[in-house]
Amino acid sequence: MENPKVSSKLMCAKQMPELKHRVGDGEFDITKSEVCKWLMSQPDIIDYIFDKIRGNKYREPLIVYDPERGTYRGAEFKI
Repeated sequence: MENPKVSSKLMCAKQMPELKHRVGDGEFDITKSEVCKWLMSQPDIIDYIFDKIRGNKYREPLIVYDPERGTYRGAEFKI
């Protein structure tokens, strides 16, 4: 049964193979997480994150697009 509150873009996570989140000894390093690396290799998940950060009519954007430059920047960054 699919949760209607979960974006279909995240459903690819259900296909994730068995992976480690904590890799090696010592302090936890999220950049070494096999789980996070796999998730960030999924185009639908990257697209979902981008959509959330870009904002919409219900949420304030965290990044804004400058059509003259063809670039994005942090919403608080002043040029």
